[in-house]
Amino acid sequence: MIKMVLAKFIYKGILTYIDCELNEKMKSIIQKFKDKKEIDIENRLFLYKGKEIEEELTFEETLNSEKDKEKKRMEIIVYENDMELKMKDIKKSEYIICPICKEDIKMDIINYKINLYDCKNGHRIENMLLNEILETQNIDTSKIICNICNKNNLSLAFDYSIYKCLTCGKNICSLCKTNHDIKHKLINYDDKHYICEKHNEKYISYCSGCKLNLCSKCEIHENHERILFSHCLPDHEELN
Repeated sequence: MIKMVLAKFIYKGILTYIDCELNEKMKSIIQKFKDKKEIDIENRLFLYKGKEIEEELTFEETLNSEKDKEKKRMEIIVYENDMELKMKDIKKSEYIICPICKEDIKMDIINYKINLYDCKNGHRIENMLLNEILETQNIDTSKIICNICNKNNLSLAFDYSIYKCLTCGKNICSLCKTNHDIKHKLINYDDKHYICEKHNEKYISYCSGCKLNLCSKCEIHENHERILFSHCLPDHEELN
């Protein structure tokens, strides 16, 4: 009896389901997708779990996650070309970052000019225009790479995430996470800007002397000015 499985293609936001066999080659499965959608597949990229599909492998040989192996299903993302994939890698930062080292940085505006200062590496950039600073706030997520397998990166995290290990400092994808030391403390990579790497608690204040965010367990810097984040919040009535 032939074991039927399912390949789900995602192309331009539209899902297409293709029935196939466990020992069927990916080349044949991709051809079925082409015939069903009536498109030219020569200039398109087919990615599974962030990696380009090897067409000579079978469906079973291509599966690389325990969840997918159990369900006998595969999710394939289809891109038009390399440029579309590259554009996916570039994302606008959700917070102000240093144009040089990409770490958190403070900002003020004087006479319509923007000054950036006090990142953890001491960089300072002055007298920038708004359009100039916007160009520096892009993050290439393809460069945020898992330090275990050195393959998966944040731009390929369609079905999984990149984690930050607070214990060993490594970036770890979800595939490598299953084999990582269970005693280590892991957080989502995007949370590294809000959670103390030493104590795994949320930041509540900022030390102006050391230029560091502090959680409730961090050492109190008696000779430095400490700014509580709760005091920086605008008055609720002012927002209305």
